[in-house]
Amino acid sequence: QGEIAVTTTRKRLVKSAVTEGENASKLGTSTAVVPAIVLAVDLPTAPIFKDTRTGQALVAEVTLEDALAKYSGEQITDKVKGDVLERLSYRIVRPPPFLILHVNRFTRNNYHLEKNLAVIRVPVAGLDLSSFVGAQAGQTPGSTEAATTEPPVKRRKTAQPALPQSLPVPQEGAPPKYDLIANVCHRSAGNPDETQNSEEDALQNGSYVCNVYNAAQREWYELHNLAVRSTMPQLIEGSQTYLAIYRPAST
Repeated sequence: QGEIAVTTTRKRLVKSAVTEGENASKLGTSTAVVPAIVLAVDLPTAPIFKDTRTGQALVAEVTLEDALAKYSGEQITDKVKGDVLERLSYRIVRPPPFLILHVNRFTRNNYHLEKNLAVIRVPVAGLDLSSFVGAQAGQTPGSTEAATTEPPVKRRKTAQPALPQSLPVPQEGAPPKYDLIANVCHRSAGNPDETQNSEEDALQNGSYVCNVYNAAQREWYELHNLAVRSTMPQLIEGSQTYLAIYRPAST
């Protein structure tokens, strides 16, 4: 597993005589290095308006590299907990030997679970995370000197599982490059353009398709229920990926 540095800045939204000194120690900025097995990837917000020519919902498109900019240490994610605003930024300290990406495609509104139809361009080979990886906690990606203004870092220690010898192992100091070995897509039942407005649960209304790479035959296969057929990598790159699994790139 890898490690991610999470920098959190907490500010109180509402100040009063009662809460001014309450939990003051929890406010401010702190950084913690946490183990990372799965990286969550966010999608752009679904367009509100429809295509004026076809009347169908517009589908956003984003590359995986742009979506992974969340882990560059520069993008800010805001969360509100009670009367406290948390501003979080993420940076990859140590990339995992196997990269598992979970796309946040489903969100719950006030009524039901909603699916984002955005297409994420997933590279089949040569995914490079060099621009998102810092040499150590307290450094920005690509820098060689530790930042002097970084807050103290807390590191959680966990046991590192051994990798099977038959699989490629990333070399220490080598650029973190990955090749796709499997991905999972969610296919909506019925008209996919109506998914965002459906009152049914998006997860229950549809099915999953898995694409798996056979390294021995150098072929991609699509698995849907009991049906197995060969597929092309070009179709995988432009699919509505829900889960993607990468291994270290072969040298």
